[in-house]
Amino acid sequence: MRSILCFGDSNTWGYIPGTAGRYPFEQRWPGILQQKLGTSFRVIEEGLNGRTTVWEDPFQPGRKGTAALPMLLETHKPLDLVVIMLGTNDLKPYHNVSAEDIARGVGVLGEMVQTSQTGPDGHPPQLLIIAPPVVSELGGEMKAYFPGAVEKSAEFAEYYEDTAEELKAHYLDAAEFAAADPSEGVHLNQEAHQNLGHAVADKISAIFAGEKVTAESSQNVPVERVPIASVNHIGIRVKDRDRSVAFYKLLGFSVERDGFEAGHPVVMKHDSGVTLNLLGPTTVAEDKNILMDVKEKYAGITHMALTVKSLPVTRKFMEDHDILITGSFSFGNMSAIFIRDPDRNVIELDSYD
Repeated sequence: MRSILCFGDSNTWGYIPGTAGRYPFEQRWPGILQQKLGTSFRVIEEGLNGRTTVWEDPFQPGRKGTAALPMLLETHKPLDLVVIMLGTNDLKPYHNVSAEDIARGVGVLGEMVQTSQTGPDGHPPQLLIIAPPVVSELGGEMKAYFPGAVEKSAEFAEYYEDTAEELKAHYLDAAEFAAADPSEGVHLNQEAHQNLGHAVADKISAIFAGEKVTAESSQNVPVERVPIASVNHIGIRVKDRDRSVAFYKLLGFSVERDGFEAGHPVVMKHDSGVTLNLLGPTTVAEDKNILMDVKEKYAGITHMALTVKSLPVTRKFMEDHDILITGSFSFGNMSAIFIRDPDRNVIELDSYD
């Protein structure tokens, strides 16, 4: 099991905008990160309201990140990865520092991680630096706390990326995935936590994807199988983005991220936990499923199968929305119907008695 320390401020702690309350663990981005990564990872939350990088807060003692991080590294070792998302509180006017200086403060924290012996086998953990979400138009009491922060925070991404490059650390810009709640401009709402949690999970999965498992790193236990925790997502290439998004929205999926125009997938998720990545566009004009609609039988994944709670209700839904049921069958206590999406991909809907 890999251990990940998330070191941050109120946006890691889970501060609810405008209330001073706290989101439940499963709604905070570290909790969503834990859900997405699965049981082969342990996510450790260390968020504190008001935490800064290297500056002491005269009105909230004990908030300086450099004072807390060494103790936390020792407390939770061995750590495979440390995630640092700090800097928003450094924008308070009495610190009087630039975005570049704040990024340098993050660099000091990063060096603490990289010179520690708190990773596996006494080596330092890997480091992921996240540039915090930018501060948007301020509302409520945040106007008094963060004057001038909007302009400075807009420079975070540039300087944080430079810091990550200097340290040869991993880097992510939170602003690409999550925005501050418009009611007060600083803290993340539930949707933003969801988006950020998924983005960080994707980044961490990529960080560890290329690592080889050796007998030494596995404590000399033979590796007999890949430790798969769950299905991460289903990728589908589509011809028409809007047509496919509309179809899957009809089935209850919602769009989480959309980078289709930039060559990235449209990420859609269902409340059941099923995630789709819509890729594209296709390079052929016709709507044909090469695996199911041609005489020749090619090797490949032929369909996805989803379990539904009630097949009669599902059948009625399809009829009401003019979605053609292309087939059906029963076997033992299972019954199923088949439909096609706009690109002729087969979807099997199963129900068990």
